[in-house]
Amino acid sequence: MKKILRPSEEEDALYYSDFSGQLIDPPFVPPCQITFNFNYGSDFDGEQIVVDLTNDESKQVLLYLKEHLTSETKNNLCAQKSSVGEFLSQKT
Repeated sequence: MKKILRPSEEEDALYYSDFSGQLIDPPFVPPCQITFNFNYGSDFDGEQIVVDLTNDESKQVLLYLKEHLTSETKNNLCAQKSSVGEFLSQKT
């Protein structure tokens, strides 16, 4: 969640986690933003939500995904040689 401190051409803002309400540090950009796009046929057709998370909260979301993704999807993510792929390939 972004809270505008001083509206101006170059705005000053602080970011807070949309999960915990905790002030995000560094304050100028959230370390993780998750965007949900609801496409045609969903119960929320055409809507979008964006949530800001701390680094630790983003790891919790990744752990949830790790438990629920198909093996094929996990393998594809791990094959990308990204830090997210490495995180998902770690044994828990």
